[in-house]
Amino acid sequence: MACEVSKAAAEKIALRFDRDMDVRYKTPIEPVTEADEVANRVLRQGISEAFPSDAWLSEESADNPTRLQSERVWIVDPLDGTREFIVGRPEFMVSIALVVRGQPVVGVCVNPITREVYSAELNHGAWLDGEAIRVNDECNLQTMSTVVSRSEMRRGLLDQYKDDYTLEPMGGMANKLMAVASGRAGATFTVHRRYEWDIAAGALILTEAGGRLTSLAGDVHVFNQSAPYVTGLVGSNGHVHGSMLRSLNGCL
Repeated sequence: MACEVSKAAAEKIALRFDRDMDVRYKTPIEPVTEADEVANRVLRQGISEAFPSDAWLSEESADNPTRLQSERVWIVDPLDGTREFIVGRPEFMVSIALVVRGQPVVGVCVNPITREVYSAELNHGAWLDGEAIRVNDECNLQTMSTVVSRSEMRRGLLDQYKDDYTLEPMGGMANKLMAVASGRAGATFTVHRRYEWDIAAGALILTEAGGRLTSLAGDVHVFNQSAPYVTGLVGSNGHVHGSMLRSLNGCL
Protein backbone atom coordinates (compact mmCIF):
# COMPACT_ATOMS: atom_id res chain seq x y z
CA MET A 1 0.00 0.00 0.00
CA ALA A 2 2.77 2.47 0.91
CA CYS A 3 4.43 2.03 -2.48
CA GLU A 4 1.18 2.38 -4.39
CA VAL A 5 0.02 5.56 -2.66
CA SER A 6 3.50 7.05 -2.98
CA LYS A 7 3.54 6.35 -6.72
CA ALA A 8 0.07 7.90 -7.05
CA ALA A 9 1.33 11.08 -5.36
CA ALA A 10 4.45 11.03 -7.54
CA GLU A 11 2.29 10.95 -10.68
CA LYS A 12 0.50 14.13 -9.57
CA ILE A 13 3.85 15.83 -9.05
CA ALA A 14 5.21 14.69 -12.42
CA LEU A 15 2.22 16.24 -14.21
CA ARG A 16 3.21 19.63 -12.76
CA PHE A 17 6.97 19.39 -13.32
CA ASP A 18 8.84 21.86 -15.52
CA ARG A 19 5.78 24.04 -16.11
CA ASP A 20 4.74 27.50 -15.02
CA MET A 21 3.68 27.38 -11.40
CA ASP A 22 2.67 29.61 -8.53
CA VAL A 23 5.17 29.59 -5.68
CA ARG A 24 4.46 30.94 -2.24
CA TYR A 25 6.60 30.90 0.87
CA LYS A 26 5.67 29.47 4.28
CA THR A 27 8.82 31.15 5.64
CA PRO A 28 11.45 33.26 3.85
CA ILE A 29 13.33 30.07 2.90
CA GLU A 30 10.55 27.48 2.64
CA PRO A 31 8.68 27.47 -0.70
CA VAL A 32 5.50 25.52 -1.36
CA THR A 33 3.68 24.79 -4.62
CA GLU A 34 0.41 23.26 -5.73
CA ALA A 35 2.32 20.00 -6.32
CA ASP A 36 3.28 19.80 -2.61
CA GLU A 37 -0.34 20.29 -1.58
CA VAL A 38 -1.90 17.92 -4.13
CA ALA A 39 0.57 15.16 -3.29
CA ASN A 40 -0.13 15.65 0.40
CA ARG A 41 -3.87 15.20 -0.18
CA VAL A 42 -3.32 12.01 -2.20
CA LEU A 43 -1.09 10.54 0.50
CA ARG A 44 -3.35 11.48 3.38
CA GLN A 45 -6.47 10.14 1.73
CA GLY A 46 -4.83 6.85 0.77
CA ILE A 47 -3.23 6.26 4.14
CA SER A 48 -6.24 7.32 6.22
CA GLU A 49 -8.53 5.04 4.22
CA ALA A 50 -6.22 2.07 4.77
CA PHE A 51 -5.27 2.89 8.37
CA PRO A 52 -7.91 5.18 9.87
CA SER A 53 -6.57 4.88 13.42
CA ASP A 54 -2.98 5.83 12.61
CA ALA A 55 -1.61 9.28 13.40
CA TRP A 56 -0.16 11.70 10.84
CA LEU A 57 2.77 14.10 10.65
CA SER A 58 3.44 15.88 7.36
CA GLU A 59 5.33 18.96 6.27
CA GLU A 60 2.20 20.19 4.50
CA SER A 61 -0.39 19.51 7.24
CA ALA A 62 -1.11 21.31 10.47
CA ASP A 63 0.43 19.35 13.30
CA ASN A 64 -1.97 17.57 15.62
CA PRO A 65 -0.33 16.95 19.02
CA THR A 66 -2.53 13.89 19.62
CA ARG A 67 -0.01 12.03 17.45
CA LEU A 68 2.28 11.97 20.49
CA GLN A 69 -0.07 9.51 22.19
CA SER A 70 -0.19 7.20 19.19
CA GLU A 71 2.06 4.16 18.81
CA ARG A 72 1.72 4.37 15.02
CA VAL A 73 2.31 7.53 13.02
CA TRP A 74 2.89 8.14 9.32
CA ILE A 75 5.64 10.72 8.80
CA VAL A 76 5.43 12.24 5.35
CA ASP A 77 7.11 14.75 3.07
CA PRO A 78 4.94 14.84 -0.03
CA LEU A 79 7.66 16.63 -2.02
CA ASP A 80 11.10 16.61 -0.45
CA GLY A 81 13.21 18.98 -2.53
CA THR A 82 10.68 21.65 -3.48
CA ARG A 83 13.40 24.10 -4.51
CA GLU A 84 14.73 21.59 -7.04
CA PHE A 85 11.21 20.98 -8.31
CA ILE A 86 10.71 24.72 -8.85
CA VAL A 87 13.87 25.16 -10.92
CA GLY A 88 13.26 22.02 -12.98
CA ARG A 89 15.99 19.83 -11.49
CA PRO A 90 14.76 16.23 -10.90
CA GLU A 91 16.31 15.85 -7.45
CA PHE A 92 13.18 15.52 -5.34
CA MET A 93 11.14 12.70 -3.87
CA VAL A 94 7.91 11.65 -2.26
CA SER A 95 8.97 10.36 1.15
CA ILE A 96 6.73 8.43 3.54
CA ALA A 97 7.39 6.25 6.57
CA LEU A 98 5.34 4.33 9.09
CA VAL A 99 6.83 4.83 12.54
CA VAL A 100 5.90 2.49 15.40
CA ARG A 101 6.93 3.48 18.92
CA GLY A 102 9.56 5.86 17.56
CA GLN A 103 11.09 3.47 15.02
CA PRO A 104 10.49 3.55 11.26
CA VAL A 105 9.25 0.13 10.17
CA VAL A 106 8.21 0.89 6.58
CA GLY A 107 9.81 3.48 4.30
CA VAL A 108 9.23 4.50 0.69
CA CYS A 109 10.92 7.19 -1.42
CA VAL A 110 9.80 7.77 -5.01
CA ASN A 111 11.38 10.05 -7.59
CA PRO A 112 8.45 11.33 -9.67
CA ILE A 113 10.58 11.97 -12.77
CA THR A 114 12.91 8.96 -12.93
CA ARG A 115 10.15 6.81 -11.35
CA GLU A 116 12.71 5.10 -9.13
CA VAL A 117 11.02 3.49 -6.13
CA TYR A 118 13.15 2.92 -3.04
CA SER A 119 11.59 0.93 -0.22
CA ALA A 120 12.44 -0.88 2.97
CA GLU A 121 10.81 -2.86 5.75
CA LEU A 122 12.41 -3.21 9.16
CA ASN A 123 14.67 -6.29 9.29
CA HIS A 124 13.78 -7.23 5.71
CA GLY A 125 16.27 -5.21 3.64
CA ALA A 126 16.08 -2.33 1.21
CA TRP A 127 15.18 -2.27 -2.49
CA LEU A 128 15.30 -0.13 -5.59
CA ASP A 129 12.54 -1.08 -8.03
CA GLY A 130 12.31 -4.49 -6.38
CA GLU A 131 16.05 -5.23 -6.50
CA ALA A 132 18.04 -5.41 -3.26
CA ILE A 133 20.41 -2.49 -2.69
CA ARG A 134 23.47 -2.16 -0.52
CA VAL A 135 25.78 0.66 0.55
CA ASN A 136 29.25 0.78 -0.97
CA ASP A 137 32.52 -0.22 0.71
CA GLU A 138 34.36 3.09 0.34
CA CYS A 139 36.62 3.91 3.30
CA ASN A 140 38.57 6.99 2.21
CA LEU A 141 36.88 10.21 3.34
CA GLN A 142 38.88 12.39 0.98
CA THR A 143 38.23 10.46 -2.23
CA MET A 144 34.76 8.99 -1.83
CA SER A 145 31.70 10.96 -2.95
CA THR A 146 29.99 12.87 -0.13
CA VAL A 147 26.70 14.39 -1.28
CA VAL A 148 25.71 17.63 0.42
CA SER A 149 23.12 20.38 0.21
CA ARG A 150 23.42 22.43 -2.96
CA SER A 151 22.22 25.56 -1.16
CA GLU A 152 24.62 25.08 1.77
CA MET A 153 27.49 24.62 -0.65
CA ARG A 154 26.50 27.62 -2.78
CA ARG A 155 26.39 29.86 0.28
CA GLY A 156 29.90 28.81 1.31
CA LEU A 157 28.71 27.10 4.48
CA LEU A 158 30.72 23.97 3.71
CA ASP A 159 33.96 25.61 2.59
CA GLN A 160 35.77 24.45 5.73
CA TYR A 161 35.22 20.81 4.74
CA LYS A 162 36.52 20.99 1.15
CA ASP A 163 40.01 19.76 2.00
CA ASP A 164 38.74 16.74 3.92
CA TYR A 165 35.94 15.55 1.63
CA THR A 166 35.00 15.25 -2.02
CA LEU A 167 31.79 17.25 -1.81
CA GLU A 168 29.13 16.84 -4.48
CA PRO A 169 26.07 19.12 -4.43
CA MET A 170 22.69 17.43 -4.59
CA GLY A 171 19.14 18.52 -3.83
CA GLY A 172 16.69 16.93 -1.42
CA MET A 173 17.55 15.19 1.85
CA ALA A 174 15.74 12.00 0.87
CA ASN A 175 17.52 12.07 -2.49
CA LYS A 176 20.91 12.28 -0.79
CA LEU A 177 20.08 9.45 1.61
CA MET A 178 19.04 7.28 -1.35
CA ALA A 179 22.35 8.02 -3.08
CA VAL A 180 24.15 6.61 -0.04
CA ALA A 181 21.77 3.68 0.42
CA SER A 182 22.21 2.59 -3.21
CA GLY A 183 26.00 2.93 -3.13
CA ARG A 184 26.24 5.88 -5.52
CA ALA A 185 27.78 7.95 -2.71
CA GLY A 186 29.62 7.04 0.44
CA ALA A 187 28.09 9.61 2.77
CA THR A 188 26.07 12.75 3.33
CA PHE A 189 26.01 15.27 6.13
CA THR A 190 24.48 18.54 7.23
CA VAL A 191 25.16 20.71 10.26
CA HIS A 192 21.74 22.33 10.01
CA ARG A 193 18.23 21.40 11.13
CA ARG A 194 16.36 18.61 9.37
CA TYR A 195 12.79 17.67 10.16
CA GLU A 196 11.49 14.17 10.79
CA TRP A 197 9.60 14.17 7.48
CA ASP A 198 12.92 14.84 5.70
CA ILE A 199 14.56 11.72 7.09
CA ALA A 200 12.10 9.12 8.44
CA ALA A 201 11.82 7.01 5.28
CA GLY A 202 15.44 7.58 4.33
CA ALA A 203 16.67 6.55 7.77
CA LEU A 204 15.07 3.14 7.44
CA ILE A 205 16.09 2.57 3.82
CA LEU A 206 19.69 3.57 4.53
CA THR A 207 20.05 1.40 7.62
CA GLU A 208 18.37 -1.58 5.94
CA ALA A 209 20.90 -1.15 3.11
CA GLY A 210 23.70 -1.50 5.66
CA GLY A 211 24.40 2.17 6.39
CA ARG A 212 24.04 4.44 9.41
CA LEU A 213 22.23 7.69 10.14
CA THR A 214 22.90 9.56 13.37
CA SER A 215 23.09 13.01 14.85
CA LEU A 216 26.48 14.69 15.07
CA ALA A 217 26.67 13.30 18.60
CA GLY A 218 26.27 9.78 17.22
CA ASP A 219 22.72 9.28 18.48
CA VAL A 220 20.01 7.45 16.55
CA HIS A 221 16.91 9.64 16.38
CA VAL A 222 13.71 8.48 18.05
CA PHE A 223 10.84 9.68 15.86
CA ASN A 224 7.51 11.29 16.69
CA GLN A 225 8.91 13.96 18.97
CA SER A 226 6.97 17.04 20.06
CA ALA A 227 9.70 19.11 18.37
CA PRO A 228 10.10 16.93 15.26
CA TYR A 229 13.60 17.77 14.11
CA VAL A 230 17.28 17.12 14.67
CA THR A 231 20.11 19.63 14.19
CA GLY A 232 23.07 18.07 12.40
CA LEU A 233 23.03 14.68 10.68
CA VAL A 234 25.53 12.20 9.31
CA GLY A 235 24.46 9.43 6.96
CA SER A 236 27.08 7.00 5.71
CA ASN A 237 27.89 3.55 4.45
CA GLY A 238 28.87 2.70 8.03
CA HIS A 239 32.55 2.14 7.30
CA VAL A 240 33.42 5.83 7.63
CA HIS A 241 30.86 6.86 10.21
CA GLY A 242 33.13 7.14 13.21
CA SER A 243 35.76 9.01 11.21
CA MET A 244 33.15 11.44 9.93
CA LEU A 245 31.77 12.16 13.40
CA ARG A 246 35.26 12.91 14.70
CA SER A 247 36.07 15.06 11.68
CA LEU A 248 32.86 17.06 11.67
CA ASN A 249 32.78 17.64 15.40
CA GLY A 250 36.38 18.82 15.27
CA CYS A 251 35.41 21.49 12.75
CA LEU A 252 32.38 22.83 14.61
